[in-house]
Amino acid sequence: MAMIRVLSDGGASLTATEHHSSNEPDLVRQISDTVAPTVGRLVFNGFSTGVRVSWAQHHDTIPRHIDGALVLPR
Repeated sequence: MAMIRVLSDGGASLTATEHHSSNEPDLVRQISDTVAPTVGRLVFNGFSTGVRVSWAQHHDTIPRHIDGALVLPR
């Protein structure tokens, strides 16, 4: 299936979101199995936050809080 080939070449991502109906279990499983190895989180029939962890991310001015990509090793 062309869609599965495209998804398998999509590269890494923070999240992947699948919107589907209950009558598509085989397709949902196929899509999930394809994208799961390259994403951090799968969201089903919902919406991810859209926030990307990056060097520019900043939460507050309290020095003890680590911001941005520095949180990734935690």
